[in-house]
Amino acid sequence: MITYLTGGARSGKSSYGEELVKKTASVPTDVLYIPTAQAYDGEMQDRINKHRIRRPEEWKTLEAPTSFQGIEKHPDFQGRPVIMIDCLGVFVTNRMFLQERDFDRMTPGEVDQMEAEIQREV
Repeated sequence: MITYLTGGARSGKSSYGEELVKKTASVPTDVLYIPTAQAYDGEMQDRINKHRIRRPEEWKTLEAPTSFQGIEKHPDFQGRPVIMIDCLGVFVTNRMFLQERDFDRMTPGEVDQMEAEIQREV
């Protein structure tokens, strides 16, 4: 089963998702948490720290801010019945930052190519 949560920035998606995961997992060690946030500034570092403190210590964490490639082969991924990715919107933004492009000047074809690359990654 896949559950996808949507909502605005800072709307409580992460904490709501964490509560769902706690109810879904038979035991806390069943959970793999995949955060995508990067600390570009002090405010984001503070938010990341709050998320870390809030998560149960028993959850495995595997950070993946810009790539999911090969993640399924990681030992912490293997055998985990519950996986939470937080957050795909941040992941897409991180991927876009990697492009180092002027998005206002990109051609529709370049946008389509970037979108296809991100879709393959996800």
